[in-house]
Amino acid sequence: MKKLHIYCLVLLLLSTLVFSLSCSQKNLTNDVHSSETTAPATEDNELTIFENNAYNCVIVYPDNASASAENTAFSLSYYFSMVTNGISPKVVSDKEYEGVDTSEMNMILVDKTSVSGTEVAFENADFGTVSAHLIGNKYQIVVNDNKAGVDAILRIRELLGNAPLTEIIINENWEFSSVFNETLSMLDLYKNGTAGDTVDCGDGAYMKVITDTNEEAFENYLKASGMNGYSLYTRTEIGENRFATLTSDGYVMTAIFLPIKNEARLIIEPREITDLPALESDNVYETVCSSSVTQLGLENGEEYQNGMCYILKLSDGRFVVIDGGFNQEFVLERFMKALKDLAEDPDNITIAAWFITHFHSDHWGLLKRVSKNPNLGIEIEQIICNLPDDDFVNRSDDEVPSPSELSSRRKNFNAAMDSFRDTGSKVIKAHPGQKFHLGNMVFTVYGTCELFSVEEADNLNNSCLLLYVEAEGQTLLFPADSAHIESASMIELYGEYLKADFLQVIHHGYGGGDSSYYEFVDPQIVFWPIGIYDYQVAKENVRDREINEYFKRENGTSVKEIHIAGDSVITIPLPYSTVTADR
Repeated sequence: MKKLHIYCLVLLLLSTLVFSLSCSQKNLTNDVHSSETTAPATEDNELTIFENNAYNCVIVYPDNASASAENTAFSLSYYFSMVTNGISPKVVSDKEYEGVDTSEMNMILVDKTSVSGTEVAFENADFGTVSAHLIGNKYQIVVNDNKAGVDAILRIRELLGNAPLTEIIINENWEFSSVFNETLSMLDLYKNGTAGDTVDCGDGAYMKVITDTNEEAFENYLKASGMNGYSLYTRTEIGENRFATLTSDGYVMTAIFLPIKNEARLIIEPREITDLPALESDNVYETVCSSSVTQLGLENGEEYQNGMCYILKLSDGRFVVIDGGFNQEFVLERFMKALKDLAEDPDNITIAAWFITHFHSDHWGLLKRVSKNPNLGIEIEQIICNLPDDDFVNRSDDEVPSPSELSSRRKNFNAAMDSFRDTGSKVIKAHPGQKFHLGNMVFTVYGTCELFSVEEADNLNNSCLLLYVEAEGQTLLFPADSAHIESASMIELYGEYLKADFLQVIHHGYGGGDSSYYEFVDPQIVFWPIGIYDYQVAKENVRDREINEYFKRENGTSVKEIHIAGDSVITIPLPYSTVTADR
């Protein structure tokens, strides 16, 4: 109810209605002339809801409704009052009718309520379609987010007209069904759970968050999807969390179950906007060398202190790159020199995968520069990233650039991706739980902003792609620049499954992680992507910040080595003999 004034404003813009929206939700039900009649009100599939200057129906929404269903219910009441001289039908939640026989009551039902007899309206419903059905003395409106609610209300508003009415009769002309989002229409409604509003995940991907659900309901949904044109592509488990990727002719669905939240998350996207990770069975390779991990230092005077670039060498001679650093020529030169020094054949360098963790220039800038230098002599097989939608990107605080600059970055990023596609590189929009089997290493996507409430995340660093790497019996965790909301989410969801032998310090040590996080990881080898100047000289003095106290403890941690990036190139073989197994 608390979002009604915002919702009404949306309706005002869409329907070009000219009236005041200053009423509160409480006012919508004041002065109500309504009764819950049991008198016969249907005839030839008609339902009379207003006559004799009174409503003989009630509008009902689910007690556990999303904001969209509740807003739709109250907005409907308000629109009805506009054509009946201010008289409004009563609006209540279905909780009011627990244990009550409602079979003889005239009702307008918004979304899936506990009122019996209308289940048929939901049998073939999906998340991208809005519909309304007259079933006996119940008018059932199927909505599942604000956009669907807007569409339904506009249709009903058109039926009502503007002139004062002395009688309102719902008949077959009030029944409708239309697709408002083609992509979402490929997601069937979820049984045994409460669907929230739609989340725009960017790049044409959308997500529905289902609360109050359980693992059985999740598994039943996967089975039902399999009978409705989807095929299971992969399944993954991280602790108790469940992840599945399903494909149909033109779409990819990522289904996630988070038991600690009793929550399912369903992500749907057109197949044309993303490639898929190769299956483990397709990961055929020949071992020709030993593996390693390299931290590339990007320090260059006081101006360039941050940035992040990691190069992992696979046993088949290919490389995996995580981020890269600034869009600066000195970074490109260092990067190419490091690759050539590490390569088995400096004239034939293949990057099996290039992961971009987030949208800041000190992380993805190098990839942009590479996109404009096609003659570097390197082959990039795939680029893997997950950039959120424009609203998320443009939502900024003091730690990120202006919305206009972020918008420009998105355009630049899209242009870079198009240039890589033109040369044959795959571009994959990564989602939680996906595994990338690359030679002798496995890269698991532990997190993106799709695992928590994006409305709370006003910092772009909360959109980081987190990677957990398994290589030669040892593990590496790359949290990138995760801010506190994402870091807290990782602790809540994974806990002890964050434990890793190698750790990259979160956000260069400026924030986002502290001892509570690092204690779960319990690392032995620490990579710190920061310049020496900011680490211990400048006013930043990152080394001595309280959040980094974990790395200064003399006892109580497993840390054996801390490697500050500076302007150095640090390469560690994998497996690394310093790492103690079976801790």
